[in-house]
Amino acid sequence: MFPHGYKFKLERYKGLNGRTCWTTLISAFCTLVENEDDRLYVVYNGGLQMTFEALQSLHAVYMEGGAGSASSSASVRGELAGALRWAAALLRTLRTRRDTKEARALLLACKDWPECARRLVAMLAAHHRLDHLRVPSLNICCRVARTQRCMSEQLVLLSALCALEAVPLKFNYFAAFWRDVAASPADAKLEEMLLECSVVSEYMDAVLLDERESLEDPAIYQFMQHYYPKVS
Repeated sequence: MFPHGYKFKLERYKGLNGRTCWTTLISAFCTLVENEDDRLYVVYNGGLQMTFEALQSLHAVYMEGGAGSASSSASVRGELAGALRWAAALLRTLRTRRDTKEARALLLACKDWPECARRLVAMLAAHHRLDHLRVPSLNICCRVARTQRCMSEQLVLLSALCALEAVPLKFNYFAAFWRDVAASPADAKLEEMLLECSVVSEYMDAVLLDERESLEDPAIYQFMQHYYPKVS
Protein backbone atom coordinates (compact mmCIF):
# COMPACT_ATOMS: atom_id res chain seq x y z
CA MET A 1 0.00 0.00 0.00
CA PHE A 2 2.83 2.40 0.84
CA PRO A 3 6.22 2.86 -0.84
CA HIS A 4 9.19 1.41 1.00
CA GLY A 5 10.46 4.91 1.76
CA TYR A 6 7.55 5.65 4.10
CA LYS A 7 8.21 2.58 6.16
CA PHE A 8 11.91 3.36 6.39
CA LYS A 9 11.28 6.96 7.43
CA LEU A 10 8.46 6.38 9.92
CA GLU A 11 9.61 3.12 11.47
CA ARG A 12 11.51 5.19 14.04
CA TYR A 13 8.38 6.37 15.83
CA LYS A 14 6.98 2.86 16.35
CA GLY A 15 7.31 1.48 19.84
CA LEU A 16 6.95 4.84 21.57
CA ASN A 17 4.66 4.92 24.59
CA GLY A 18 2.31 7.87 24.18
CA ARG A 19 1.52 7.95 27.90
CA THR A 20 5.12 8.63 28.92
CA CYS A 21 6.94 9.77 25.78
CA TRP A 22 4.54 12.37 24.45
CA THR A 23 7.28 14.95 23.82
CA THR A 24 9.28 12.48 21.72
CA LEU A 25 6.14 11.33 19.91
CA ILE A 26 5.06 14.84 18.94
CA SER A 27 8.60 15.73 17.88
CA ALA A 28 8.79 12.57 15.77
CA PHE A 29 5.53 13.42 14.03
CA CYS A 30 6.67 16.98 13.36
CA THR A 31 9.98 15.78 11.95
CA LEU A 32 8.97 12.67 10.01
CA VAL A 33 5.36 13.15 8.92
CA GLU A 34 5.23 15.41 5.88
CA ASN A 35 2.14 14.57 3.84
CA GLU A 36 -1.15 12.68 3.64
CA ASP A 37 0.50 9.36 2.83
CA ASP A 38 2.73 9.69 5.88
CA ARG A 39 -0.25 10.42 8.10
CA LEU A 40 -2.18 7.47 6.71
CA TYR A 41 0.81 5.19 7.37
CA VAL A 42 0.90 6.48 10.95
CA VAL A 43 -2.81 5.68 11.42
CA TYR A 44 -2.37 2.14 10.11
CA ASN A 45 0.57 1.51 12.43
CA GLY A 46 -0.91 2.53 15.77
CA GLY A 47 -0.12 6.23 15.68
CA LEU A 48 -3.68 7.32 16.39
CA GLN A 49 -3.84 5.17 19.52
CA MET A 50 -0.50 6.59 20.70
CA THR A 51 -1.79 10.12 20.09
CA PHE A 52 -4.87 9.41 22.22
CA GLU A 53 -2.61 8.05 24.96
CA ALA A 54 -0.49 11.21 24.83
CA LEU A 55 -3.60 13.39 25.03
CA GLN A 56 -4.80 11.57 28.15
CA SER A 57 -1.46 11.95 29.92
CA LEU A 58 -1.11 15.61 28.94
CA HIS A 59 -4.67 16.26 30.06
CA ALA A 60 -3.90 14.75 33.47
CA VAL A 61 -0.76 16.87 33.87
CA TYR A 62 -2.58 20.01 32.73
CA MET A 63 -5.70 19.56 34.88
CA GLU A 64 -3.85 18.47 38.00
CA GLY A 65 -1.48 21.44 37.84
CA GLY A 66 1.52 19.17 37.99
CA ALA A 67 3.55 21.28 35.62
CA GLY A 68 4.89 23.51 38.40
CA SER A 69 6.26 26.86 37.23
CA ALA A 70 4.64 29.19 34.74
CA SER A 71 7.17 28.23 32.08
CA SER A 72 6.46 24.54 32.64
CA SER A 73 2.71 25.16 32.46
CA ALA A 74 3.18 26.94 29.15
CA SER A 75 5.21 23.99 27.90
CA VAL A 76 2.46 21.53 28.84
CA ARG A 77 -0.17 23.70 27.15
CA GLY A 78 1.98 23.82 24.04
CA GLU A 79 2.41 20.06 23.96
CA LEU A 80 -1.30 19.52 24.60
CA ALA A 81 -2.13 21.83 21.70
CA GLY A 82 0.39 19.98 19.53
CA ALA A 83 -1.14 16.60 20.36
CA LEU A 84 -4.60 17.96 19.60
CA ARG A 85 -3.44 19.24 16.22
CA TRP A 86 -1.94 15.86 15.34
CA ALA A 87 -5.05 13.99 16.45
CA ALA A 88 -7.17 16.28 14.27
CA ALA A 89 -4.80 15.88 11.31
CA LEU A 90 -4.75 12.09 11.56
CA LEU A 91 -8.53 11.87 11.88
CA ARG A 92 -9.03 14.26 8.97
CA THR A 93 -6.74 12.17 6.77
CA LEU A 94 -8.54 8.99 7.82
CA ARG A 95 -11.91 10.52 6.98
CA THR A 96 -10.90 11.85 3.56
CA ARG A 97 -8.71 8.97 2.39
CA ARG A 98 -10.80 5.97 3.45
CA ASP A 99 -14.46 5.06 3.15
CA THR A 100 -16.75 5.53 6.15
CA LYS A 101 -16.91 1.86 7.12
CA GLU A 102 -13.14 1.37 7.13
CA ALA A 103 -12.52 4.70 8.89
CA ARG A 104 -15.00 3.77 11.62
CA ALA A 105 -13.34 0.37 12.12
CA LEU A 106 -9.91 1.96 12.48
CA LEU A 107 -11.20 4.52 14.97
CA LEU A 108 -13.02 1.93 17.07
CA ALA A 109 -9.85 -0.17 17.13
CA CYS A 110 -8.30 2.62 19.23
CA LYS A 111 -9.54 1.59 22.65
CA ASP A 112 -8.78 4.93 24.34
CA TRP A 113 -10.75 7.28 22.09
CA PRO A 114 -13.97 7.40 24.23
CA GLU A 115 -12.02 8.28 27.38
CA CYS A 116 -9.98 10.81 25.45
CA ALA A 117 -13.14 12.50 24.13
CA ARG A 118 -14.64 12.57 27.63
CA ARG A 119 -11.57 14.26 29.09
CA LEU A 120 -11.43 16.88 26.37
CA VAL A 121 -15.09 17.77 26.84
CA ALA A 122 -14.52 17.97 30.62
CA MET A 123 -11.57 20.28 30.02
CA LEU A 124 -13.71 22.60 27.92
CA ALA A 125 -16.39 22.64 30.61
CA ALA A 126 -13.86 23.48 33.31
CA HIS A 127 -12.87 26.84 31.82
CA HIS A 128 -15.43 29.63 32.11
CA ARG A 129 -13.64 31.62 29.42
CA LEU A 130 -14.65 28.95 26.93
CA ASP A 131 -18.40 29.08 27.67
CA HIS A 132 -19.11 29.94 24.04
CA LEU A 133 -17.47 26.63 23.00
CA ARG A 134 -19.07 24.28 25.50
CA VAL A 135 -22.43 23.68 23.85
CA PRO A 136 -21.09 23.57 20.28
CA SER A 137 -18.35 21.12 21.29
CA LEU A 138 -20.96 18.82 22.90
CA ASN A 139 -24.12 18.67 20.29
CA ILE A 140 -20.59 18.11 17.57
CA CYS A 141 -19.84 15.11 19.91
CA CYS A 142 -23.46 14.04 19.56
CA ARG A 143 -23.48 14.38 15.80
CA VAL A 144 -20.30 12.33 15.47
CA ALA A 145 -21.70 9.68 17.82
CA ARG A 146 -24.93 9.59 15.82
CA THR A 147 -23.09 9.21 12.53
CA GLN A 148 -20.86 6.46 13.90
CA ARG A 149 -23.73 4.72 15.72
CA CYS A 150 -22.04 4.86 19.11
CA MET A 151 -24.28 7.21 21.10
CA SER A 152 -24.29 6.39 24.83
CA GLU A 153 -26.66 7.19 27.68
CA GLN A 154 -23.91 9.27 29.28
CA LEU A 155 -23.57 11.44 26.19
CA VAL A 156 -27.33 11.92 25.98
CA LEU A 157 -27.36 12.99 29.63
CA LEU A 158 -24.39 15.30 29.10
CA SER A 159 -26.08 17.00 26.14
CA ALA A 160 -29.30 17.47 28.12
CA LEU A 161 -27.47 18.91 31.14
CA CYS A 162 -25.61 21.34 28.92
CA ALA A 163 -28.88 22.37 27.23
CA LEU A 164 -30.49 22.96 30.63
CA GLU A 165 -27.60 25.16 31.69
CA ALA A 166 -27.78 27.11 28.42
CA VAL A 167 -31.54 27.80 28.48
CA PRO A 168 -31.08 31.46 29.57
CA LEU A 169 -28.70 31.93 26.63
CA LYS A 170 -31.33 30.62 24.21
CA PHE A 171 -28.90 28.23 22.53
CA ASN A 172 -30.67 25.93 20.09
CA TYR A 173 -27.94 23.34 19.35
CA PHE A 174 -29.56 20.69 21.55
CA ALA A 175 -33.03 21.28 20.14
CA ALA A 176 -31.82 21.32 16.53
CA PHE A 177 -29.91 18.05 16.96
CA TRP A 178 -32.78 16.14 18.54
CA ARG A 179 -35.28 17.63 16.11
CA ASP A 180 -33.19 16.10 13.31
CA VAL A 181 -33.14 12.79 15.17
CA ALA A 182 -36.95 12.85 15.39
CA ALA A 183 -37.17 13.34 11.63
CA SER A 184 -35.11 10.21 10.93
CA PRO A 185 -36.87 6.83 11.34
CA ALA A 186 -33.44 5.18 11.49
CA ASP A 187 -32.76 7.05 14.77
CA ALA A 188 -35.77 5.72 16.67
CA LYS A 189 -33.54 4.12 19.32
CA LEU A 190 -31.79 7.44 19.91
CA GLU A 191 -35.14 9.10 20.49
CA GLU A 192 -35.98 6.42 23.05
CA MET A 193 -32.72 7.16 24.87
CA LEU A 194 -33.60 10.85 25.04
CA LEU A 195 -37.11 10.18 26.34
CA GLU A 196 -35.66 8.03 29.12
CA CYS A 197 -33.42 10.93 30.27
CA SER A 198 -35.03 12.70 33.23
CA VAL A 199 -33.18 15.95 32.56
CA VAL A 200 -35.16 16.47 29.35
CA SER A 201 -38.33 17.32 31.32
CA GLU A 202 -36.33 19.83 33.36
CA TYR A 203 -35.12 21.44 30.15
CA MET A 204 -38.68 21.70 28.84
CA ASP A 205 -39.93 23.19 32.12
CA ALA A 206 -37.14 25.77 32.04
CA VAL A 207 -38.07 26.79 28.49
CA LEU A 208 -41.81 27.01 29.21
CA LEU A 209 -41.63 28.64 32.63
CA ASP A 210 -38.51 30.81 32.46
CA GLU A 211 -37.60 31.43 28.83
CA ARG A 212 -40.83 31.22 26.85
CA GLU A 213 -39.38 33.62 24.28
CA SER A 214 -37.11 30.76 23.21
CA LEU A 215 -40.11 29.24 21.46
CA GLU A 216 -39.73 31.91 18.80
CA ASP A 217 -36.70 29.95 17.62
CA PRO A 218 -37.97 27.43 15.00
CA ALA A 219 -35.62 24.67 16.18
CA ILE A 220 -36.71 24.95 19.82
CA TYR A 221 -40.39 25.26 18.88
CA GLN A 222 -40.27 22.17 16.66
CA PHE A 223 -38.37 20.24 19.35
CA MET A 224 -41.03 21.08 21.92
CA GLN A 225 -43.84 20.35 19.50
CA HIS A 226 -42.53 16.85 18.90
CA TYR A 227 -41.14 15.81 22.27
CA TYR A 228 -43.29 17.59 24.84
CA PRO A 229 -46.39 15.39 24.32
CA LYS A 230 -44.21 12.28 24.62
CA VAL A 231 -42.49 13.40 27.80
CA SER A 232 -45.59 14.75 29.51
